[in-house]
Amino acid sequence: MVQTLNAYMGDILEQVLAFGGDILKFAGDAMLVLWRAAGPQLPTAINLALQCCRKVQKKYGTYDTHSGLKLHLKIGISAGMLSFMSVRGGDRQFFFVCSGALDEVVKAQKLSAAHEVVLSQTCWELCDQQRIRAKPLAGKGAVKVVGMRRLARREWKDAVVQLSSARGERHLKGTGLRRPTLRMCDDSELAARLEKYLSTAVLRKLREDVPLELCSELRPVTSLFVHLKFADRINAIELSSSLGDCSNTISGIISPHKGEINKTLLFDKGCTFLCVFGFPGEKLAHEITHALECAMQIFHMTSMGLRKLQLVSVGVSSGAAFCGFTGHPERFEHTGRAPLS
Repeated sequence: MVQTLNAYMGDILEQVLAFGGDILKFAGDAMLVLWRAAGPQLPTAINLALQCCRKVQKKYGTYDTHSGLKLHLKIGISAGMLSFMSVRGGDRQFFFVCSGALDEVVKAQKLSAAHEVVLSQTCWELCDQQRIRAKPLAGKGAVKVVGMRRLARREWKDAVVQLSSARGERHLKGTGLRRPTLRMCDDSELAARLEKYLSTAVLRKLREDVPLELCSELRPVTSLFVHLKFADRINAIELSSSLGDCSNTISGIISPHKGEINKTLLFDKGCTFLCVFGFPGEKLAHEITHALECAMQIFHMTSMGLRKLQLVSVGVSSGAAFCGFTGHPERFEHTGRAPLS
């Protein structure tokens, strides 16, 4: 199933990269992609995103897997300002993205059915409406795209170059990549800073020169999900401080038990930390007991010690999971994912 999802997502992301977008986050079988643009270029960026989505839905809206399972694609699009936060948790660094546009894109995607593209109301107001035929979704604050004027290949290629130039970037001829792979072997200081964003499991394999195709496996692990709901009225500075406190608290509790934060997600419903116990080289006896002890400590310490926090919920599960890389060969991340049933 993971190989099937990777092949499916890889084909979709190939189109995203070709149309000037980039991958920001993976979340299970969902992905968050980004077209970065200054205010005056937003209509161009939205148009490129729409053209990309049109092509993707046409080619991959329904995907027949070798196991007989059909995959269907739902797409939501929003536009607006995006905030980037980097916080420290123990010896690691974690980054979060947040904004009203991020909340809106989640809602737009949920309103989308298979084969559909839904725009948030803000995105609709910012786009070039003359190119698009849309149907308002009554009372939902969103519109469904029912048709659009297609850009010729030369037109969208020129638009990609235009966006890159407006950002002061050099578009790589012959590729769809918005940015090249960062080579850090000649800069030890930069390498040390970037490695803080990588998990211990990944760093160990990289330092041992394990081929990437051999870095994935199915293994028994224990997962701990921490969901935090912050106060509605919290500004960016307070949120960044709270996220840093949460990351430090969780890391400090799970690290002695060989657990590590594998994924962080921040949406309008709060923040989620996915922690994994049992990655290669980090296996302990009585792993589930360690995870349960950590869950109780995290619940107690975050509930009692963090300001602007309204709700804490913690869940623990255990079983065989895919531990390895997901995504596109040029843009992928390491994850621990339970098999689908």
